[in-house]
Amino acid sequence: RKPEATSVARAMGFNKPSVDKFFSILKEVREKHNLPAANIYNADESGLSTVPNKLPKVISPKGSRRVSKVVSGERGRNVTIICCINATGTYLPPFLVFARKRMRPELMERAPPGSVGHCSDNGWSNG
Repeated sequence: RKPEATSVARAMGFNKPSVDKFFSILKEVREKHNLPAANIYNADESGLSTVPNKLPKVISPKGSRRVSKVVSGERGRNVTIICCINATGTYLPPFLVFARKRMRPELMERAPPGSVGHCSDNGWSNG
């Protein structure tokens, strides 16, 4: 497995006392406002490139010093995906933002059912 880059601040903040404090406060808020788990949501936004940026592994003769792989010369375009799920596991369909002027139906052809597509000049959700 490849390790994932994690900032020092994030690593230092993820410890048992901090996590316990978070869940203690969450419990208090849920009880105070009679908040069911179905009303607690988390959303995440990720940017994806339309062109892969990692080269796949290839098979080459043992001892090869130079191994090449032909790749696309294009830079690719950014696509933003926003996902949202609640504490019971119910999720909203993904929201996709494409870097283009006009939406084309074929962009959503293999998207999960209920997905919503939108366009912006740069493919960012704020853009």
